[in-house]
Amino acid sequence: MQTMASLPKCPREINLPIQHGHDAMLKRMRRGYTVQRYRELAASLRRVMPDIALSTDIIVGHPGESDEEFQATVELVKELHFDKIHIAAFSSRPGTRAATLEEDPVQAVPEGVKAQRRIELERVQEGIATERSARLLNAVVEVLVEAESKGKWRGRSSGNQLVFFASPDEWRGRVARVRVSHTSPWSLSGDVIGEVSPD
Repeated sequence: MQTMASLPKCPREINLPIQHGHDAMLKRMRRGYTVQRYRELAASLRRVMPDIALSTDIIVGHPGESDEEFQATVELVKELHFDKIHIAAFSSRPGTRAATLEEDPVQAVPEGVKAQRRIELERVQEGIATERSARLLNAVVEVLVEAESKGKWRGRSSGNQLVFFASPDEWRGRVARVRVSHTSPWSLSGDVIGEVSPD
């Protein structure tokens, strides 16, 4: 049985917005980096901070995005195992180069295809998030408590995960220590075991 001292600590979160998983698309999006450079950066962070939580931003359906290029993004997400990804279907902004491309029927990705790609990527990430959250089962995490709702307190861990716990005490604005008893792709829940004293 794990002792409290040996329980894993909740990771810190860093957002690294990759935007896309294919170099040709990154070039068309005028991003100044390659997928390999991004891989190296993610690996360096995890080497220095093994418990780091990595999140990213991804755009699907950018003008000209082929099925092959989209699948490269899917494979990169599977490879890098992000804790969280923010997925957006491309929408044009007037006056931008991408908006001009979107007006070209050859380049424009149909709205239905954009939606399908977003859903596929969300499903992939849900499986990854389920696996990564499960690592925190029985861990003690520090939670900055934000509010109470339906009899439970709600807050964010240092890895920016949503955490719930029940307590009759007033916890708003305090930092609780919570032992995780249940995990899901998007949240954790458990029992409060104490408070983190302010320095």
